[in-house]
Amino acid sequence: MSENNDTLKRKIAEKATDLFVSNGVKKVKMDTIAKELGMSKRTLYENYPSKEVLIEECLLLLTETLNRTIESVLDYEQDATKIMAAIRKTCSSKNNIFRINHIFSEELYQNYPDLFEKHTAKYKKEHVKYLREFLSRAAADGYLKPNVDVDFAAGLMVEIFDHIIFDRLHVEGFDRSDTMKNFWAIIFGGIMMDSFWQKCDDDKNKET
Repeated sequence: MSENNDTLKRKIAEKATDLFVSNGVKKVKMDTIAKELGMSKRTLYENYPSKEVLIEECLLLLTETLNRTIESVLDYEQDATKIMAAIRKTCSSKNNIFRINHIFSEELYQNYPDLFEKHTAKYKKEHVKYLREFLSRAAADGYLKPNVDVDFAAGLMVEIFDHIIFDRLHVEGFDRSDTMKNFWAIIFGGIMMDSFWQKCDDDKNKET
């Protein structure tokens, strides 16, 4: 019974997340979600007593998806250049994270500021940890320039990453995926040794 209920709640959260990130939180009503799922409003409210509770679950789901994406490429047993290749591949793909409609983030910030700040702070903390670990690995491999402060660099990257994901930083003619790809190239280009990029190029040539 518990597993069935958990499965249903997950199904609702996944559908609601798709609708929210595509259309914003104001346009998508609880009625809309119930209709899309082919269920009664009563069943929906039995699982999520309010829209705000459902939105919070969707934010947790988005964070989980993003963390899973990051963790899938950050294999610290590999050379830092291998990790960078995986990061580049992920950032250039049109995955779930980069299809978030800017209306979603704007409306979330305007209408549910406490939820927005709570979850933004949570994932920033987690991602600073991920980047710190990667940069520390790069330093151990001899690829990080000696004057780079790992903590500062990780914190700066996450702040910019946050602005790109929520469409608060954009360049005309570039979508979020392109912006992210160029951001990584510019930032890492400034903090990594030439030997790092030479190794990246060598590895790429071996694959072709």
